[in-house]
Amino acid sequence: MENLHKKIINVFDEMEKRFGESSGSNDSIRLLIYQLYNRAKRTYLASWAILKHSGISASYIEILPNLRVLLENLFHIKFIINSKDKNKVTEEYDLARRNFEYQLYKNYKEYKTRFDNGDEKNSLHEDELKFLSDNDRLEKPERKVIFTDIKSFSQLPEVNEFGYYVRIYKILNSTIHFDPSTVEMYGSMVDGKFIFNVFDDENTKESEKVILRYLSGLTLNTTSYISDYFKYTDVDEIIKNALSEWVKTFN
Repeated sequence: MENLHKKIINVFDEMEKRFGESSGSNDSIRLLIYQLYNRAKRTYLASWAILKHSGISASYIEILPNLRVLLENLFHIKFIINSKDKNKVTEEYDLARRNFEYQLYKNYKEYKTRFDNGDEKNSLHEDELKFLSDNDRLEKPERKVIFTDIKSFSQLPEVNEFGYYVRIYKILNSTIHFDPSTVEMYGSMVDGKFIFNVFDDENTKESEKVILRYLSGLTLNTTSYISDYFKYTDVDEIIKNALSEWVKTFN
């Protein structure tokens, strides 16, 4: 896996160089893609650090939420790249920004009305009050964005990843939102007491291998879509080399 990791780092290095060559571009699509690329890169690097350097027993459990982040990232990358009308894509993400701002405005306004009684402890902060003041006439957006519902989003023709949604994304819900299956990952009740799982080396290594397979696979998949879209032919070759190492590592 160390060899594969080095090759993925090499992919990142080359991608950064190519992005840097056009860093002055104001293209909104390029900016969206770069933000998603950077998110994928940082998620991969943080996950690697947790797995290899945290010193936490069975640390692969803490990586599971990151797989969901990478998967959702991939959905967005495919949606942006495969959509024919890029103006509509830009409008959709601008609508997402407006929805977020409107929801924030509503929350601050409700809090101020119900709980802000002048007590410093309960008062809105200065920047929150400024946001309310600056957006006093903020109107509710005409609709929610199409990626509000990830299940439906994954089934769009541009995304076409419903299988990933069913097999991975939905299952990983319990790593984000607490439910009974979250508890099962960490341990079980024995004679009325909660006992944390004790992971032997063999089980831990096997579980880590599965997690690393998805972690590296989703990362390379994301960079591959981006490189192909921007026609970074030299980076394509480096990604192919990394994918060959991926096949060698996990097959």
